Amino acid sequence: MTLQVKGHVKPSAWGSQGVNWVLEYALGANPKDTDFHTVSTGNAGKSGVLGTIDTSEIPASYAAKNPTSTLPPDGPEQYTVSIRLRAKDGNGLKGEDRRSFGARTDTGMVDGFPKSIGTEISAAPAFVDLNGTHKQELVFGTNDGVVSALEPDGQQAAGFPVMTRQLRYIDENNPQNFNAASYNSVQGLREARDPISGIAIGDLTGDGAQSIVAATTSGWVYAWNRLGELREGFPVKPLAQYDTLPVPTPLGTKTRLPARGNWSAPALGDLQGDGTLDILMSSYDGHVYAWQPDGTPSPGWPVKVTLPDSIKNTIPPDKLIDDAKLMMTPGVGDLLGTGKDQVFIGGYQCDDAGNRVWAYGIQSDGNNHAGGPYMTGWPVALGALGGCYSQSIDFVQEGSNAVTIADFDGSGKARAAVTPVAGFPTILNADGSTWKSMQGSCGTATCGGIPPYYGADGLNVGVTGQLAIGDLKGSGKPNLMQPTAGGSTLQKSLGDAGQASLIHVFDQAWDPATGDTLDSFPTDQDGFPFFVSPIVANLTNDNTTSMISSNDSYWIHARGPDGKEAPGFPKWTGQWTSFGGVVGDPNYDGQQNLAYGTREGQLFMWKVGGSPEKSDEWSHYRHDEHNSGNYGKDVKPPAGVSVKVKRNKKRAKLTWHAPGQNGVSNGKISKYEIYRSGKSISIPSLATTSAVKAPAIGEPGAKQTLRVNAKTKKPFYIGIRSQDSAGNWSQLSVAKVKRFKINRKLIKKKRKVCKKKLKKRLKRFRGNKRKVKKVRYQNRKCVYKAKKAGGLSPKKPKKHKKSKHKKNKKGSRK
Repeated sequence: MTLQVKGHVKPSAWGSQGVNWVLEYALGANPKDTDFHTVSTGNAGKSGVLGTIDTSEIPASYAAKNPTSTLPPDGPEQYTVSIRLRAKDGNGLKGEDRRSFGARTDTGMVDGFPKSIGTEISAAPAFVDLNGTHKQELVFGTNDGVVSALEPDGQQAAGFPVMTRQLRYIDENNPQNFNAASYNSVQGLREARDPISGIAIGDLTGDGAQSIVAATTSGWVYAWNRLGELREGFPVKPLAQYDTLPVPTPLGTKTRLPARGNWSAPALGDLQGDGTLDILMSSYDGHVYAWQPDGTPSPGWPVKVTLPDSIKNTIPPDKLIDDAKLMMTPGVGDLLGTGKDQVFIGGYQCDDAGNRVWAYGIQSDGNNHAGGPYMTGWPVALGALGGCYSQSIDFVQEGSNAVTIADFDGSGKARAAVTPVAGFPTILNADGSTWKSMQGSCGTATCGGIPPYYGADGLNVGVTGQLAIGDLKGSGKPNLMQPTAGGSTLQKSLGDAGQASLIHVFDQAWDPATGDTLDSFPTDQDGFPFFVSPIVANLTNDNTTSMISSNDSYWIHARGPDGKEAPGFPKWTGQWTSFGGVVGDPNYDGQQNLAYGTREGQLFMWKVGGSPEKSDEWSHYRHDEHNSGNYGKDVKPPAGVSVKVKRNKKRAKLTWHAPGQNGVSNGKISKYEIYRSGKSISIPSLATTSAVKAPAIGEPGAKQTLRVNAKTKKPFYIGIRSQDSAGNWSQLSVAKVKRFKINRKLIKKKRKVCKKKLKKRLKRFRGNKRKVKKVRYQNRKCVYKAKKAGGLSPKKPKKHKKSKHKKNKKGSRK
């Protein structure tokens, strides 16, 4: 394999007498001059390919070695190869430029990966069965406004990719509409599309057809069907009054005005209890929006999220950071037991005097609810150690993190967990009271510090990383987990103006029943977790799971209940990973894959261990494809089936392998629906399509057989879908039973073979009546098979009857 190095080199513009240059490479991020190897040289200016590096010259031991420590400063650079271009012109002027690339061998990488997408993968990927073909597409969104759906072979699914609108159509004041030469002549600027900030996938109308929903940084929401067609009523946009800020902008350093925009993935939930899904999006304008599957606003929405005056008036005016924007994906779940989902979100308003931020619980019917949109006891004040984190970038974090939901104690009661910035996770009851607070103790050896880079930390607190929930020990009880930051090193980093200070970052896990940190946690992280949401999956040959977590460094870690890395981890990307990954079984063959995108535009996928049946903990960004943040929510439908068809003149035989509750695992499905029609079958046509009696439901993977009448010569269609115990429908799988046609050439050819065999055998057994009779029966059987192979439905030949003569003891006939 070779690597082309492209660039430009030319002499100085000030009377230079030519230029000489050399292109070199060396292993490592800080190699010595003597370590460099010459790739190419030149004695004149050049533009384009300057040289080609033969990567086979890089020692295999360098690229395949196991990482030592992954911590800074050298941890991320263990596979770095440095390239430098040195030039000297005729006047003695010198110039040097350096670049680097990563050389890493990982035998677990899926063939064809990593793929260069070309722009930031801004929306966490998801595995989903779009077409009912017994495989899952990998769906993800990018910062150039594109949603892709890749088949397991790496090709785009039919109808994809799909795209958002160009920015010049979003707002007439966008620069793309300026009469400037750059925007008129450079297509990349002129045609720039609305960047995607996140995606959700779900069956919006409850009939099995998956839709892909995308939120954009302009605050618009798109919804496409499984074929890549924009759903009627979409895209939709937030309130137009926030499209522009007031001019002039009012003064006030601690007031941040509502504005158009979005930074989080949408979420899906059933707000009306009718089996359809509403689309939820948080916005910079301080509202949570909700739309129905047809694009109309959900009744009572949007809801403005802001502190009631009864709370706001208790805060000194100069201590209230009144930041309107909402930046986290809403949590969705039914804490009240009404059969409808409520919505939970952390706000960015902050009391800098009392170190308080707030989380909000919103009623299903929003503003239409008697007494107002907020649930009784909400918003809930949450204490933090670091005030409003106001010394950091206000865009990053000042309120509380995304809300997660679970039945933490097996009582059947769902509760909400949320972490305030620079605070500890708190689990809240439906009435807003505290059920349990997690402890921030930092008791493992790494908390003592790693000189000279990290000081000691007695506590660790949540900052920008999000909560995840999963059963690490396989005990049947969920754990809370989150990337955290050391309290002391965080404070020092923010407090020493002009001083470089590293924040020690950890992966932390708790036992919600006690609030205590798990014995083997926290463990080291090697970069800052900006908006990172961990995932939890089974990666080993036991019942335990691992917390899979990334950061702004190059590594993806997977820690089990003992705090140790799962086999094959950590994974190395050489780039800053995006906000979340996914574990899935795209081919439904039991082989799990882990997929992550990067902010530099590379899509990685590795084969990993473990069982899909044990990976339904939190294997997707925000738990599931709905981004609900709800540990108890089952949104994973049975797999679509791949049907094989055999037809003769009067009957057709269809066979497939039974799906399971989750794809092809976790137990038998609850129901089949099978339909037959002379026309192609679709979900809208099911109401007027004849039903066919389904076979008895088999265990996942069992062979299922359906025989149907096929006396008609015309082709017809069979549609099959299944439902699990949670009510999730699989995608509709449609098989075509082709028109009946007799293959007389094949019959003639096979009968000729039968005749040849008969002639040979008759000659061999001449005079032996019993043998001749048997040979003629075999010939009739051979002809029967020939006719059947050609499409006829012949009568099966009667079996040759054995002689009734008995034998005496000596073997002679009586």
